[in-house]
Amino acid sequence: IVILLTSFPGKILSQDLIDTRGNDFWLAFLPNFHNYENDPISNYTDSLYIFIVATDTCSGLIEYKDINGKSYSKNFIITDPKNIYSFSLPYLNFELRGFNRSGTIQTNNNYQCEKIAPQAFHITSTADITIYAHEQAVTTSESMTCLPTDALGTDYIVLTYNSDGNEGFGSIDGQSTPSQFLVVATEDSTQVIIVPKVATRVNGTKTQTFNLNKGDVYLVQAQITNTNLNGDLTGSRVTSNKPISLIAGHQRTRLPINGNVTSRDCLLEQLPPLSAWGRNAIVIPFAQSKQIFSSGNDIFRILSGSDNNDITIDGIPILTLSQGSIFEMELTEPHFIEGTGPILVAQYKKSSQSGVSGQNGISDPLMMIMPPIEQYGNFYRIANIQSYEPGSNNKFDPVYSEHYVGIIIPDSVTKLIKIDGNFIGANFFKKVPNSNFSYCFLQVTQGTHELIAPTGFGLTVYGYGYANSYGYYGGMNLVKYDFTPPKILASSNCYTITGIVTDS
Repeated sequence: IVILLTSFPGKILSQDLIDTRGNDFWLAFLPNFHNYENDPISNYTDSLYIFIVATDTCSGLIEYKDINGKSYSKNFIITDPKNIYSFSLPYLNFELRGFNRSGTIQTNNNYQCEKIAPQAFHITSTADITIYAHEQAVTTSESMTCLPTDALGTDYIVLTYNSDGNEGFGSIDGQSTPSQFLVVATEDSTQVIIVPKVATRVNGTKTQTFNLNKGDVYLVQAQITNTNLNGDLTGSRVTSNKPISLIAGHQRTRLPINGNVTSRDCLLEQLPPLSAWGRNAIVIPFAQSKQIFSSGNDIFRILSGSDNNDITIDGIPILTLSQGSIFEMELTEPHFIEGTGPILVAQYKKSSQSGVSGQNGISDPLMMIMPPIEQYGNFYRIANIQSYEPGSNNKFDPVYSEHYVGIIIPDSVTKLIKIDGNFIGANFFKKVPNSNFSYCFLQVTQGTHELIAPTGFGLTVYGYGYANSYGYYGGMNLVKYDFTPPKILASSNCYTITGIVTDS
């Protein structure tokens, strides 16, 4: 049998190998909730942080703008890669401003929802670096792993959490905080199209089409009304003609939203483009502080990137999801998740308090993307961060009292993984059902840590303080998968098949 295929110029690439390290990054900070916005000290301690991790000596530049469009820059040099470079500044003029201004609902368009804003950060370096960003405020903080420009895409589906609305007299009250996301343009003349899943603050359910130039930021917050308190922007579709950065989260939420809980925290994650999603993920329980006073459990969410996506958990068929729909489940034990199509999975820490007087709950909500198994790295240098807030006797007290790392690793190498040069030991690990993986979480000290193994493993990094938390995944290889099967057209004729195969 002779098979004749049409030929075409150019290379056939099976996968583009890109990871969370790079030398060019774009990011911005979502609105947080600042309990003491008019306090000069809190205006200073409520801060935005950028942590830069290098594997080689390098130098670079952090460029950024304030709310008025004024430009700033900061040079950095890393001579010892074991030391993480930390950059911070007060939040007030550099964080995006939503319609809830620290407890006051803005009614005079004194917010940046669905309009072009300037507060982007652009980080470049002479060698590959990894960047973790952090928003710090009194009892509401969160972190994210940042994606380099070469890992960004033009097609996203938003994963976040329900708005946390409270009824007022005729309108919502000042504790109402929205589900939210933002986009940052990396090039001039970028056309963006947003198809929201629920009504947004300014444009409702209308499809939005607009143009951005390099460094422009566009904030979207869910509309909250007395009749729609918990709108969730999860499932919103964002497409563009040039690569964009998309950062999603929540201004400050109770979690679970329908649970008997009162303490709240912001959520923050930079999302991978749809092309870098996988077909599996492993979720593992969070370490639990002994000082948690709320009912309910931590949760995880599965977001589908395609229609007719059959989801199995621990080998058991669960349901079929359509594109942009989610499945949510309590997280009390590890789970191995698979889809027949692309999925994006995140796990969420619950609120720590239920409102009883005298409680001092440790931890609070956070959101963390869980990468596919194929995208695990084998070396991470991370920071268990620390911040400081005004305390007694005119002293500044540390915010976070407990720090952890979570590890997901193949069963065969549990005895070979090291942290800070020391073997962890296979006896620390527990089995993940229906998989060849095991997991553990370790309490660690604040500061820099290194983890290395002979094969890829997943890593989560998080910490808890009084009604506060932070968390992010250590990093991943953003393999750009091709989920569209090839198209084959063929005809047979007397011992010969003539065919054409086309592939995206």
